[in-house]
Amino acid sequence: MTEPVGKRGRPKDGAKRQAILDAARQLFLERGVEVTTDEVVASAGVAKATLYANFADKNELIEAVIQRESAAIIADSIVHEDLGFTERLELFGERYVRFGLDKDIAGWDRLIAHGARNDPTLPNRFFDAGPGRWHALLMQLLESPDARRELSIPDTSQAAADLSGLWLGLIGLQVRLGAAALLSPTDITRRVRHGIAVFRSHYRRA
Repeated sequence: MTEPVGKRGRPKDGAKRQAILDAARQLFLERGVEVTTDEVVASAGVAKATLYANFADKNELIEAVIQRESAAIIADSIVHEDLGFTERLELFGERYVRFGLDKDIAGWDRLIAHGARNDPTLPNRFFDAGPGRWHALLMQLLESPDARRELSIPDTSQAAADLSGLWLGLIGLQVRLGAAALLSPTDITRRVRHGIAVFRSHYRRA
């Protein structure tokens, strides 16, 4: 999967970088990691030198696509200090479920599984760039003063895993396998609130 490392050039053109990322995202999800950088630059309408001025190789391009995808969603899920704890938790949960059930997630799963055959580090890098960042943000929320006043959480990482599991659970697998339809916004809100209620019943201070 790895292609020769290109030489980094002069300062990057932001619009061209975005065009490369857009083209790479579409091609990688449609056809997997066997897509070449030649195909990416042809689709993006840029020179190959421009690609290598922004990305050292195809692995770095894949990681950049993954990071941008995650950042675009997480940007709206950063904890809002002007909201109450429950509202912040619900907002985060709704964004998280939409991310976890996105129609492109299955494509990312296939992409990473295929790429891991040639690059065993790819799954960990994908996790760190996407799901791992969600987990860290949820831990941050559960460590907030408001959360500590209401809940007794001895292991924040485990608690975050518990809550994210309540939010996605079986439906996440069903949607990925095509055995269930995507949830409506109302269903997502209902699912998130139910998960929070179950979570609170376990972690509430005595």
